[in-house]
Amino acid sequence: MSVQPETGFYAGGRVGTEVLTVPDGRCSTISVSGIKDPANPSDRCQTFLVGFYPLGEDGSLTYTEPVTACGGHRTVLARNVPDGTEYIVLYDIDYLEQRIQFRVHH
Repeated sequence: MSVQPETGFYAGGRVGTEVLTVPDGRCSTISVSGIKDPANPSDRCQTFLVGFYPLGEDGSLTYTEPVTACGGHRTVLARNVPDGTEYIVLYDIDYLEQRIQFRVHH
């Protein structure tokens, strides 16, 4: 299954998607592909990470290590994610108001 998520928020140089959920009975890997910047078509690489719910004791998400992903092939961001896990995908921006297009795969 793949989705093109909507933007959920911008904070501190990163854009986050809406909250997504790992479907039941699917692959437990979260990956991204189809990365492009519509304002700069030659820019096809970005740094991504995943933030997992529920919130920790300090009120923050648990994050994966940042991964640079490029172009059309799938790049794995997280493995062995349990069914039903809620998460967001974040990416670092190169300039203010940059909005990268990409697909998330489960």
